[in-house]
Amino acid sequence: MSTSASKAAASESTQSGSYTLLVTVGSTLFPELTNCILSSAILSILPSLGIKLVNVQYGKADLLAHEEIEDLEIDAQGSGEFTWTDYNGAGQVNVHVFRYTNDLSKLIKESDAVISHAGSGSILEVIRSKPLLVVPNSSLMDNHQAQLADALGDQGYLISSTVEQLDSKLALLVKSIKQPLKPFPALDKARFPVIVDQTMGFE
Repeated sequence: MSTSASKAAASESTQSGSYTLLVTVGSTLFPELTNCILSSAILSILPSLGIKLVNVQYGKADLLAHEEIEDLEIDAQGSGEFTWTDYNGAGQVNVHVFRYTNDLSKLIKESDAVISHAGSGSILEVIRSKPLLVVPNSSLMDNHQAQLADALGDQGYLISSTVEQLDSKLALLVKSIKQPLKPFPALDKARFPVIVDQTMGFE
């Protein structure tokens, strides 16, 4: 799945006005985000924003069996694909789903924008190279993800959103493809915790 998704991402991105969106939750359990992305409420917005391909890395979660993906067949590795078409046939989105991939860095590179959970590792992997929208997992016992996402969002490095706000934040994410967000400081893994602390007002 990861190889075919990468090839599809590259193909879609070369078309004028066609964008590839990557959604990733890493190794976490975040069905609220992945099931929201696969709902008609979100899929119906994507064609008008120029998004033609969505790669969804959904981790440990089970995909909610709703009508938008009723024809989706998942293989033994947890991968599958389908094409969503709106009721009048005017909008269409190709969707690839997979639990995990060894090619995440490649998929990030071949995507035009990324939606991610708000883990610091995932943020660090994406924030310097692609427009990033992060969604903190509210089911976690602490609110560190929300604090980090909000702080970096307030600084203009990324877009922070809740699951409920996704439909209104997607346009901002696509806009940032052509009008980039504030560049995050150059790579220095030793300084990342310091930058995070400073951004969140701990120092």
